Amino acid sequence: MKRLVIALGFCLTILMTYGQDNIFVLVDKSKSVKQSDQLQARQLLVNILSGTQVDGSVWRQSGNYSFRQVAPGTKFMIMPFGDKATVMNYSALINIIGAASDIANYVNLYYPTQLTDDWTFITLAKARLAEIAKENGIDTYQLIFISDNTSDDFGGNAGYNTYEQELVNTYNTNDNPVTEHPGTRFVLIDNPRFSLFSQMIDVSRYTSPRTSPISQKKETLKIELTSLDGGTSRDPILVKDNKFTVSWICRNAPENALYKVRLTPLNQRGVKAQTNSVTGNYCNFQNINNGRWRITVSSAKDEFKASSANSVIEVKGRSSLWLLWLILLSGILGGGYFYWKKKKDERIKRLQTGQFNKDF
Repeated sequence: MKRLVIALGFCLTILMTYGQDNIFVLVDKSKSVKQSDQLQARQLLVNILSGTQVDGSVWRQSGNYSFRQVAPGTKFMIMPFGDKATVMNYSALINIIGAASDIANYVNLYYPTQLTDDWTFITLAKARLAEIAKENGIDTYQLIFISDNTSDDFGGNAGYNTYEQELVNTYNTNDNPVTEHPGTRFVLIDNPRFSLFSQMIDVSRYTSPRTSPISQKKETLKIELTSLDGGTSRDPILVKDNKFTVSWICRNAPENALYKVRLTPLNQRGVKAQTNSVTGNYCNFQNINNGRWRITVSSAKDEFKASSANSVIEVKGRSSLWLLWLILLSGILGGGYFYWKKKKDERIKRLQTGQFNKDF
């Protein structure tokens, strides 16, 4: 009886692997991956999906695998992963396999071969993939995971923002389970650290944290000006100096968040916009031309997302030309007074001298 149960379980695994219609591929694009290994893995992926024999002199296999071409109608997606920005900024592109020729075309088109990232955030990538599946109404999928398993982060606190930390913390927990079935691994013989691993994933009992209070808080995250706020093109805030400070707050923003503060000239010919990147909640500007300017404060990093703050100001500070005229006028008046005083003293002296001679 026990052998029958094992046999039935094995058959079920095979049916799930080759009878399902969702295949998601995670591909490591970190700099620790060798270009040649990545190209070998790309060809292996094509062989697996098209049912072609794998080259045993290049790849060593562990686990059960049967060569079978992907059926038409299969939903297929290749998602690169590495740095947090690569994972979180990925816009899901799910293709439908229409014919056998689509397989190689899709792999060659979407498989990342440019190795640019410094890290490989595995847990974040798997959690983001599960989130994409749920957003598209998918409860089960075959995950093909390609990585060199070097310098990988498997969880913990890695400088995540609020939402990224929640995404990692709620992936495959007792309250939010993800079933990861045993799978098949292909290891590159020349580089045993580099592998392709295929397994079935069941996220039918998993809930994306986008519906949790923390994620709702993230969605409402916004930047609010605490100085020079409320100005519009028709009714700008008057600034009576050519230097001023823009300040703001952003509740629940990550610690040491980086902001971009931009001054855009309005109806000023030949005047360029100014952009500063600052860590903190204020930015100083000096020597700003008189005229109208639009202030825009926004997040400067992809992993920190918030609505921007905007206002319009009109600078009417003292012009350096008026200061020059003031200095010139002061010089003229001062010189005139000095000349008048000199002449007056000379005249008094002559009068005093003439009176003295008359007395004697």
